[in-house]
Amino acid sequence: MPRQPDLFASREPEPVGAAREARDEAIGRIERNAQPSFIDVAESIARRLATRGGAFSSCDVRDAMAAEFPDVETHDERALGPVMVRLAKEGAIERVGHRPSGRARNHNRPVMFWRGTWNER
Repeated sequence: MPRQPDLFASREPEPVGAAREARDEAIGRIERNAQPSFIDVAESIARRLATRGGAFSSCDVRDAMAAEFPDVETHDERALGPVMVRLAKEGAIERVGHRPSGRARNHNRPVMFWRGTWNER
């Protein structure tokens, strides 16, 4: 009788470099396909939320975009990811952890929360 694989046995992990390259490629592809107006508005709102103090998420950015710029759309809401990553690389925001999104469409999944770093410079 053939032996079933052990679900808990350690597997050879994917090299970290390869995983990072795949992530960066996906982020780049999403950003390249996003409407430029969506990226510009998202970045502007994220910067504004960061200056207010306190934690915020991409859900907050999207909610503000929908309220203030209802006609600005893009192919995929994940296009907010590259905006947040770019702001973090600039040092404008930093991660503060994951929390439930609170959005029904996200089914309460955890999302990354950020805070502005301008007061620390």
